[in-house]
Amino acid sequence: MRERAELLKRLDDSSQEVRVEALKSLSAWLSSLDTQTYRPNLEFFFQHLLLYLDDPDHQFQLMVLDVLKASSVAEHVLLQQKVEEVREKQRNSAYCDQLLQYIHSI
Repeated sequence: MRERAELLKRLDDSSQEVRVEALKSLSAWLSSLDTQTYRPNLEFFFQHLLLYLDDPDHQFQLMVLDVLKASSVAEHVLLQQKVEEVREKQRNSAYCDQLLQYIHSI
């Protein structure tokens, strides 16, 4: 868990390359996660990743959206709840809306 928290910190790095690699690592970890065992961790990561749907970099927003879509398959109810909690806090809720649409289509 500690290493994953470090990866979250790297999402704020000044280097776009570091940010992208950290996101790829988190994506790989989330896709192989046992959701029953790690549900509290998953909730923590969803909360933090959702912040980056409001990132100033449009390309990074899209990458985060893809990671969240991929990880929603295992725990879509939890992710839907977290998206609904943050949707109104986003400067632009378009990606939250896209994610909710995707979750409803699963």
